[in-house]
Parts: sequence; structure tokens; C-alpha cells
Amino acid sequence: MYILFAPSQSKSSGGYTPPYTKDSLSFTEFFPHRQKVLKLYDEFIYSQSLDDIASWFGIKDKTKAKKYIAALSTLHTTKAIQRYTGIAYKAIDYDNLDQDSQTFLDDHVMIFSDLFGAILAKDFIPDYRYKQGAKLPGIDVAKHYKTCMSDILHIALGSEVLDLRARYYEKFYNPTANTITYKFLKHGKTISHWAKLYRGKLLRDIAIQKVSNFDQLLKFKVSYLKTVDIQTTKNIKTIVVDIVDTKSEANI
Repeated sequence: MYILFAPSQSKSSGGYTPPYTKDSLSFTEFFPHRQKVLKLYDEFIYSQSLDDIASWFGIKDKTKAKKYIAALSTLHTTKAIQRYTGIAYKAIDYDNLDQDSQTFLDDHVMIFSDLFGAILAKDFIPDYRYKQGAKLPGIDVAKHYKTCMSDILHIALGSEVLDLRARYYEKFYNPTANTITYKFLKHGKTISHWAKLYRGKLLRDIAIQKVSNFDQLLKFKVSYLKTVDIQTTKNIKTIVVDIVDTKSEANI
């Protein structure tokens, strides 16, 4: 069972491994299509004024924007699941997991990067800036990745997929496999921001318990979520959960 996950805008800086190559990213057969996007990104960030590129990055402080004006292929890298540092990744707390749980996440989690497309948690990527929904000239990045990667992912993902992405990332890929997803409620109302936290907490607990198939997942229980409904449409089963323990929110 693969687990689909979203990236985050906030990232760790620097890196401890060499720049990315064809062999350091999963799905090597897709590398030329990925390189097309990365080349257009490099060309774009070097062609803009500092004011314009800071705005495109979504950064108010121009001096902070400067650090992102660098060729991606020259930057040191870090494992993707350690690169992203948003609310969901704080909840995963990868560095404080045991080795077996880290390996589970490395091998089972697929992250949908706005810039790199579908990568595995263990792939090594540089620090970059790409605001969700930003446009590159001459290409619709989400559509490009969906067109070029879907056939590869249909095969790679197998027959069972847990989709913990935000809805936005359906633009990049829609699974055809049997899929389970979660809908998070608080006091009966759908939440969005805090859903990131609970996706991360849920993924952490799945990794600790090594939940690797649907049979195990449907029996899997956590103290902070209560299942209130299960909805099925075509190949997608949605587990609707109500948050019953919000103590974690105070720590984020």
C-alpha cells in the first residue's frame, strides 16, 4: 500500500548530499519530463527582477528571496521527508522515529511536489521555493505531470492506495487503484488547516504500526480520531472522522 502525501511550502535549508541526478530521484524513466520543468524553472527565476521573483515566490523580504535564485542542479539535497517542514511534517516528526518506522515512510510515502512531481519520501531534493498554484511561462506544471506520469504511477502504485493529500494535488494525479482517503471533521464541521496536522499524526502512527494494506488500515484505530461514517464512490472509500482529542494543536 502506497500512501500519497502533499508537500509543504516551508522547507529546511541547505543539504548534506550532492545535487540531484537522474538516479537520485525515483521513476528514472520520467526524468526527461521532470527536467523540462526544472529547466523552465531555472530560466524563469534568472529572468525576473528581484521584486518580481520575490512576489512570485510569495516572499515579502527581497533579501530572503535572493537565496532561492540558484540553479537547482547545483544545490545540495536532503531526503524529501526531511526537507519539508510544514505542519504535517512537524506532526510526522521523522527524525524522532525509530529506524524501522523511518524506513516504512521512505518506502511507502509518495509526495507530490509542485516542482518535482511525484517523488518518494526517500528521494533527495534541494531547498526550493514554489508557491502552490504559481504559474511557469509556457507550461501548466500540474497538467504536464499528470499527463506524463499517470501511466507510470498506475503501475507503480499497485492495487491499494491511501490518499492523504489535500484535494489540490488531485490536479497532479488521480489513482485508478482501490483508494482510501480521510475526511476530517471537528464538531461535525469539515476542517482544512488543522487537517494537515492530523494527516501527519495519522501517517506517523501508520508508520509506527507498519499498516501496509487495507485490511490492516480498516481495523486501525487512533485515540484522537473517531470514525463517524464510511462513504464509497467508484474506487474511492472515504473514512469520515471526527477529531476527539485536540491537544496536539496547542503544540504546533
